[in-house]
Amino acid sequence: MTTPVHKTVPAVSSLARVARRCKNWLHRRHTAERTNDINEATELHAQGVAAGERALGRERFEKDAGHFWGLLDTRPYMRARLGLARCLELLGRDEEATNHYCEMLRLNPGDNQGVRYLYLPLLLKLGRDAEAARYMKDSQDEVTAVWAYTRALLAYRLGGNCSSAQMELRKAVKTNPHVAACLLADEEPDEVPESFSLGSHEEAEICATELRSAFDATPGALEWLETQTRSLRRDPESYVSTHKRYNRASRRKRRSRERKRRRR
Repeated sequence: MTTPVHKTVPAVSSLARVARRCKNWLHRRHTAERTNDINEATELHAQGVAAGERALGRERFEKDAGHFWGLLDTRPYMRARLGLARCLELLGRDEEATNHYCEMLRLNPGDNQGVRYLYLPLLLKLGRDAEAARYMKDSQDEVTAVWAYTRALLAYRLGGNCSSAQMELRKAVKTNPHVAACLLADEEPDEVPESFSLGSHEEAEICATELRSAFDATPGALEWLETQTRSLRRDPESYVSTHKRYNRASRRKRRSRERKRRRR
């Protein structure tokens, strides 16, 4: 899934010290977020990243590696670097974007920004399957649709329509049964939801947005997805029951909203 760049945290002593050392750093990042020119945004984010590196000092990137984001004065830098990586990806500079994502995960393996959901699909798009498999091996407890469908796609890339790929796809459909329809749609949504709940249509739209390029880069993957999910729809254990659970949850939420509206 994609994580939006948030507003800068309130200044504390360490953050204020960094900001004083490079007074234009935060202004550049906010300006980059507001512009509609992708090239300008890329340049402004790059300036922010460079300023952040100067302000933090080279030794922090070794001494505090593994703890970035937990240290408040690193957060504006991490936000600027995420913005830069996203811009590079939009410009088709995928290798550069991947390098930024990889380094961000080294600095902050806890990944408060959700970088892993951008990093993995890009690895698959670039054909770096072994790296993707190694990274996923250490993250067995993930429950998101992006992770589940990435795992299924990776299994297909490594073994074609094998039993392992079919099993991973069944798990993915149970995680969110709406993703396949989003991936197979003729047009992409005009806007990507900013938030989601697990198993929802919103999560499916976000998942499809992040994984579409990886599926497109994999010969036969979309045809395989369509064939397999059509088969799964006839399997009540793997598809229909999941879809019914989602519909029941949706009805409960709708009734709850209606009750709240009547109380007002």
